[in-house]
Amino acid sequence: MIFAPDHARAAAELARVARQGGRLAFSAWTPEGSVGAAMGKRGLRPRAARRDVRLPIERRLSRFEAPSFDAAWQEFSTKFGPTKMLLDNLPPDRRAQFEQTMRDHFAPGIQPDGSVIDDREYLLVRGIRR
Repeated sequence: MIFAPDHARAAAELARVARQGGRLAFSAWTPEGSVGAAMGKRGLRPRAARRDVRLPIERRLSRFEAPSFDAAWQEFSTKFGPTKMLLDNLPPDRRAQFEQTMRDHFAPGIQPDGSVIDDREYLLVRGIRR
């Protein structure tokens, strides 16, 4: 849903293919949250749903914690698939530039002891087709 060019159309298609009484559920980062900001303001914006689908939308937080930026970077660069794939395909100078971009992203969450806390807002959407 996050990367769909037309969120309303994608949601309508999910509702269309769900049978009557069928359940829909997904989560998506918000554009205002830290992950949405890191992705260039991509994320899901809540909108009115179809009349035949009840879609309660809850805003929630997912907390990421690491003992340091270096530990956070180690985790993201080696274990988070999209970041690992990107880094595997970037030349060394661009890898360093990307690491600095991530350092800048995490900077507001660096605590006085050097640990990192990043509270990431997301939407939880669950629905039932009537």
